[in-house]
Amino acid sequence: RALEPGDVAKLLDAAERRPLLEMRRVRTGQNKGRAVGNVRPEVAERAKRRGRERRTSYLLAVWAGLRRSGIKALEWGDVDLDAAIPRIRLRARTTKSKRTDTLTVHPQLADELRALRADYGGVGSIVATVPSMKCMRADLAEAGVDYGDERDGFADLHAMRVTLATMMAAAGISQRTRQTHMRHTDPRLTDNTYTDERLLPVAAEITGLPAIIDEPEAEAIPLVRTGTDDTSQNMHETPGIHRQDAANPGKVGASRHDPSGTPQPIADAVVDNCRHGVASTGKTAGDETRTHDIHVGNVTLYH
Repeated sequence: RALEPGDVAKLLDAAERRPLLEMRRVRTGQNKGRAVGNVRPEVAERAKRRGRERRTSYLLAVWAGLRRSGIKALEWGDVDLDAAIPRIRLRARTTKSKRTDTLTVHPQLADELRALRADYGGVGSIVATVPSMKCMRADLAEAGVDYGDERDGFADLHAMRVTLATMMAAAGISQRTRQTHMRHTDPRLTDNTYTDERLLPVAAEITGLPAIIDEPEAEAIPLVRTGTDDTSQNMHETPGIHRQDAANPGKVGASRHDPSGTPQPIADAVVDNCRHGVASTGKTAGDETRTHDIHVGNVTLYH
């Protein structure tokens, strides 16, 4: 299963502290189980280094998506931390697919690797050992994180890859980018197998969608009428109300009448007048006198 980011942080902290705690834990007597024992400085230093490497192993699993074998085979020569964008170069013989790959290093992982390199040198393998499942279960217990069960899934080392894929999906990273970083050849593997939908922000995204509302009423279309004296009058047409009837100046209505007396919309009346050779003033078409223009938007209808 995928872990919550907060649980991953607890695991990283517990993994770094536990080796020294185990060294100091009293096994017998009245202080049994308490981490109050004295430890020689050189022993304490070895325990601290083991804790740092264990923490780094989990970070490589959760940010680079490396499997146990990949973490164990990773060497300092495979990591370029001084580039503008730090990268990990995976050798073909160290990958499951037996092909070379390049991974972008997350800033948190890059900082941890730089600090580890500065403290312990940058030669050979990055980590001496990778935590076993027994060790990881003890780290989870120290962190207070449930190991899991058959129903909900287990928080094993491979679960770090599921955590990575789920965090990328929850952050809205594109499917193609997630597939590339996970090094999957099939996008369905990234989306279905390695993404834990229980940790996706489904509720937040659904409730954040805008409400469905009626569209605002369309703006009125300006109509401009010009006469033979080149004067103009601006009128606005709104739903259900048409311009003043040209043949009946005192009458305003939703339609005008053709010679037969049948109500017609203005547009239809203009077409009808053209068809019958009658201008809106009653003159026959072809009189060379244009009685008026009707402008609708960028279109002009005229006689």
